[in-house]
Amino acid sequence: MDPTSTQPTQSTSPNHHNHNHHYHSPYYSHLIQTNKSNSAGDWHRWLVAAATRDDMITFFKGLAKYSKTSGAKITDVKPIHLAWWTFDSPDGYNIRELVKQIYQLNPSWYGNVEELNDSRGKVTVTLLDDAGGRSWPVLPCQDVELGGHFD
Repeated sequence: MDPTSTQPTQSTSPNHHNHNHHYHSPYYSHLIQTNKSNSAGDWHRWLVAAATRDDMITFFKGLAKYSKTSGAKITDVKPIHLAWWTFDSPDGYNIRELVKQIYQLNPSWYGNVEELNDSRGKVTVTLLDDAGGRSWPVLPCQDVELGGHFD
């Protein structure tokens, strides 16, 4: 505290963390295939990792837009909250294929959705083991509010 002031001073130390630090940390979400033609053991479960929370929002905005385009291979993208999403697709590997096409700069595959273009290098996916649902990664505490981004 500044001895001439009655108000606390803000630290400028590199170790000082403000309340917005979680927006600049990696962010993780579960993405679960729900296709009525598949049984529970056949549904794909993905872990989506993004460089930041904002990058995750951008990716899911793009995925939701893509899901509404003509001929989309991924449809019915729905959030439970920002760290838990569902999608419909006859082939659960379409998520990996989408990310592959983003990285290979092939926007015609996903309708040139701007938010998906912007996700290149900022988002990755990995398939989770679905052998009876016995392997679930524990995600770090993170802000899961949708914040009006997906109304």
